[in-house]
Amino acid sequence: MKEIKKFDYVGDDGYRENVIFAIQRLDELLFLYTKDSYKAPIYNLKALLMEYMEVYKNAKAGIIDEKHLEPIGEEILWSLQKDEEAKILIGNGAGSAFITKYGQMNLDEKYNVIKLFNYKIDKEEYVDLIKKSLIKAMMGNEKSKIDEKLVRLVVALKFIGYESRYIYKMLYMDLVRPKQISFEEFKLFLNRFDCKQKKYELIVVQEKGVLDCCLKLGQILDDIKIKKLIPKISQRNYVLYKRMKLHCQ
Repeated sequence: MKEIKKFDYVGDDGYRENVIFAIQRLDELLFLYTKDSYKAPIYNLKALLMEYMEVYKNAKAGIIDEKHLEPIGEEILWSLQKDEEAKILIGNGAGSAFITKYGQMNLDEKYNVIKLFNYKIDKEEYVDLIKKSLIKAMMGNEKSKIDEKLVRLVVALKFIGYESRYIYKMLYMDLVRPKQISFEEFKLFLNRFDCKQKKYELIVVQEKGVLDCCLKLGQILDDIKIKKLIPKISQRNYVLYKRMKLHCQ
């Protein structure tokens, strides 16, 4: 873990230790050179459900053997037992019933239930529930719960499309670099991740004389389309390559 500064906490609300623990744990989860055993896992329940559906379709098409579904199914059962936020969205009773009956269900029945669960787990609602659970755990001084929710939050954000580097950058900008921090500042940091995609334009600025090369490059690379040529401004040519929707800047 990368060593970070001592914190000057504002307020006497009793949450200082938990806020600092959360910041340090996020640093550990996101830092590039943290040991893999301390980083967040790649898959969450939503990702496992989607993987199961994809493998099921390939198995039905005869592309791969059905046996490849079993380890994914076991991971889903394990995640269902642990993921409180997902169980809320799919219904606690539905999750428990699926775990109980899984061994007696045929492949098509499993797929239909998994497809329904995948539909019910909305990405934005899921992240919102994790945030609320995290705040509740911090207010209740539950260290193990705080750690569990932080890991789940990082995995969910990365699955949606947030890059680790972006989350890490926002962590340092909001909570590490400032001279003072507070519980309210931590909540504001969480609110940065609203799961909404923002519109961006990829613009390349080239000096006069290089524009022809850019046009040729745009014709060669199929994935980079020059959609509009903006008149030169201040003796520079601005070429709009691509419009994108991203979660990160």
